[in-house]
Amino acid sequence: MNWQREKPDYPCVFVSRYSNKEDGNRYTIWRFEFIDVGCDKYLAWLTEDFEEYDDISCCEFDEYLILEKLEQ
Repeated sequence: MNWQREKPDYPCVFVSRYSNKEDGNRYTIWRFEFIDVGCDKYLAWLTEDFEEYDDISCCEFDEYLILEKLEQ
């Protein structure tokens, strides 16, 4: 496994790394998962507790470490 700067665009479990001067490196576990809504589906950004966090376009971290690719 390697850290990458490119945000994944597929369902997966990943660790984010974000750096700032006050706290240094911060790490969090997240999921990208497809959510069905009627006749359509979208890739959602979920917390480790499977709750939707925010719009996936707002997911901007310094680096991503993909722990597991999920089925689409």
